[in-house]
Amino acid sequence: RRAAGVIRAVRARGRNVLLVGGTGLYLRALLRGLAPCPGRHPALRAQLRRAGERFGTAALHGWLRDVDPAAAARIAPNDLVRVIRALEVYALTRSPLSAHHARARGRPAALPYRIFGLIRPRQELDARIDRRVDQMIAEGLLDETRALLARGYRPDLGPLQSLGYRHMIRYLRGERNWEQAVAEMKRDTRRYARRQLTWFRGEPVWRWVHPDAAARAVSPWAYLSGGEGP
Repeated sequence: RRAAGVIRAVRARGRNVLLVGGTGLYLRALLRGLAPCPGRHPALRAQLRRAGERFGTAALHGWLRDVDPAAAARIAPNDLVRVIRALEVYALTRSPLSAHHARARGRPAALPYRIFGLIRPRQELDARIDRRVDQMIAEGLLDETRALLARGYRPDLGPLQSLGYRHMIRYLRGERNWEQAVAEMKRDTRRYARRQLTWFRGEPVWRWVHPDAAARAVSPWAYLSGGEGP
C-alpha cells in the first residue's frame, strides 16, 4: 500500500516509475494484492513438522502433490517451510493454495504497468550460477554459517534453510563431504532459477530480453510511453 501511494504520487507529477527486482511475489502483491489465505495455525504447523520429522520431507511433498499438484510443482521437495504452508492452507480451507493464488491473479491490476523480464540461455545462466556459488564460498560462506551456529541460531530456522546456508550446515554436520555440499548447492540454485522462470511465465510479461541487450537498449521509457523501442 505504501509503494502504491508513492507510485501514484510520482505519476501525478507526470513521471513514470521503474521498479527493479527479482521477487515475483512482491510484484504480484503490489499489482493485485496477496491471496486471502488464512493466517498461521501453530498447532497444525507443529503437527505437520512432526510428521515431516517422522516420515521425511519428501513424504510431506507427496501429500501436497496429492491435494495440490500445481503448488507441488513449484515448491521444491526439500522446502519444508513452503510445503507445510501449502498443506496448512489446504487443511484449513479444503481448497488448494494454488487455487487461492489463481483467484488473486484474476483481479484487475491496481496500477497501469508493463513487465520486462531479463532472461539468459540456460547454459549461460547455469555457468553464471556456478561461478556465483564459487564466489560466495571464496568470500567466506562456510565461516559465516559456522559463526551463526556458534551464536546459537538453530539450523532449522527458515533463513538457515535457504540456499547456501543449508548446504554448509550439512557439511558441518558431516552429512555431506565438501565436494557433495558444493555440488548440491549449485544444483539446487539452478533448480531455484528454473522455478523462478516458471513463476514469471505465469505472469503477463510484456517482453523478454537478454540483460546485455537491455543494457544497450533505448531507455525503457520509450516502451512505457507507447514507443517502439529496440
